[in-house]
Amino acid sequence: MEQAEGITVRVGIFSGRPNPEMTFTDDAAETIANLLREAIGSNPTHAQPRPKLGQYHGFIITLSPHLAKRFGLPAHASIYEGVIAEPGSKAESGWRDVAGLERYLLEQAVRHEYGELLERVGVDTSEFGEPGSSS
Repeated sequence: MEQAEGITVRVGIFSGRPNPEMTFTDDAAETIANLLREAIGSNPTHAQPRPKLGQYHGFIITLSPHLAKRFGLPAHASIYEGVIAEPGSKAESGWRDVAGLERYLLEQAVRHEYGELLERVGVDTSEFGEPGSSS
């Protein structure tokens, strides 16, 4: 059964394993949708940089159809190095993450105990507490 207001976020890590996923509902889903809505369309910029093999390559965000419609957002978006893009879009550009969405998602990834994994691929998570902690 589909969660009407859910958001799935995949942590993009070149590791040879499936990318970890986090699922958000209720207030957390609305927070992510609001941050995404604040950033999309507000400050155009270049396309996302190409990630290096064996490294972190951002987050892939999938909104439920109901939530995407309610917030006027695309069903799929990605964010990497402070640039938000709509996968599959013909556009060669993106939007600056003026809302702090990537930072928020990094913090959530640490809270979901992916901090150590992120550290192993070069992401500094020290500002979010100890890797794997739930603080």
